[in-house]
Formats: sequence, C-alpha cells, structure tokens
Amino acid sequence: MSKHFTKVYGEALWRSKRFLGASDKAKLLFVYFLSNSHSNSIGAYTIPDGYALADLGWSLEVYRDARGELETAGLIQFDDDTDVVYVAKWFRHSPPQNEKHAQGCMRMIGELESDLIADVVQR
Repeated sequence: MSKHFTKVYGEALWRSKRFLGASDKAKLLFVYFLSNSHSNSIGAYTIPDGYALADLGWSLEVYRDARGELETAGLIQFDDDTDVVYVAKWFRHSPPQNEKHAQGCMRMIGELESDLIADVVQR
C-alpha cells in the first residue's frame, strides 16, 4: 500500500533552531527524510545512498555532507553499516494513532536491520 501523505509539523519545524541553523541543502535533505517514498510510520528505514542520490539528483559528496550536518545538529541518526536513517523525535510529532498502529510500529522496530537505530527509536 502506498503512502499518500506524511505529517510535517511546520510550526515546530520552522521554529527549530537546529533546523533553521542548517544549510539549505541540509534543510531539503531533512524534508526528504521526512517525506520520501521509502519513509514509514516509525521514521526509521533503510535508505541506501544510491536511492537518495537518484531522488535528489545530488553527488555523493553533497549528500553525505548534508547528512553529516543533520547528524551533527541532532536532527537524524544514520547507521553507515546498514544505511538506516532515523528522524530524531519522530514519535513526538507522529505518535501511533491507536493500539493496532502501536503494535505495528513495535513490529517494524523489531525488523530494523540496525540495532543501533532500533535502540534509539525505542527510547
């Protein structure tokens, strides 16, 4: 089933000092991580560099620089060993909507390839 929309809490985003302090490339990449076709309801998913490069039309250097900037700002976490990204504080803005959704989220967390990211998501 394809996803038709993603919540983006604009007020919180555009008042975030961490977000506003980022470069334009990093801001665009953050919005990409929130809303691309690979994202999911736990804000943690596998995104190989090649997928992002194809979607964004960027060079590997530009992508990795922007991603590193987001990591340094604490807006994402990325596991280089598994290519799994986590959008920080995902559940603060997109909590499970009901018990069934919460159970599905827990299942998805358990299926993450990255133990590092799974631990962060569960906090």
